[in-house]
Amino acid sequence: MIDAPQAPTVDGEPVEPQASALAARLWPHLLTAPPTTVLDLGAVAHLDAACLDVLAAAHTYAVHRGCVLRIINAEPGVHQELHAAGVPSSPAREVVA
Repeated sequence: MIDAPQAPTVDGEPVEPQASALAARLWPHLLTAPPTTVLDLGAVAHLDAACLDVLAAAHTYAVHRGCVLRIINAEPGVHQELHAAGVPSSPAREVVA
């Protein structure tokens, strides 16, 4: 995975943290129904409500399609925000094999 400290990444590709940019990159990827999509939030300190909505909808869609949306490297505050929104995530600095 590409280390992109300035932005979150979807399967290694940098994504702007705004909800519209995140949705524009994440949804087309999920719609192709890959077995797993990895979203690295290591560079994100806070998610606004719009981003949380995008991620909650993406998680629900992935489950419906039988795909996996793995959210990794979530900082403690982001991990709590995701958990409160019902979106599973892995804590900061998880290593992806």
